[in-house]
Parts: sequence; structure tokens; C-alpha cells
Amino acid sequence: MFWNISRFGHVGIADGKGGFYATGVKGRIGHASSVGYYRHYLGWIPGGCH
Repeated sequence: MFWNISRFGHVGIADGKGGFYATGVKGRIGHASSVGYYRHYLGWIPGGCH
């Protein structure tokens, strides 16, 4: 998951239920229940090992 929140951007890991884990959630590494937690959501790419 990707956001444009600074000149460097921001990434998170989807939880598969509409939320994500990332740094900066309430000042630490944490979970947020909506991608709207940060402004300027850019999207995501599928993961996994191929």
C-alpha cells in the first residue's frame, strides 16, 4: 500500500480486511482500520512469492 504523504512517500502492509500495518500510526508501528488514515492514498500492488 502506498501514500503520497511527503517527498519520500509512505508504505504499509495490508491486513486483507481493508486495514493496514505501518509506521507512524499513533506515533509508532501499529494498525489502522482504513486506508483513509493517511491522506493521498495511491494504491497497492499484489504481493507474495512467485
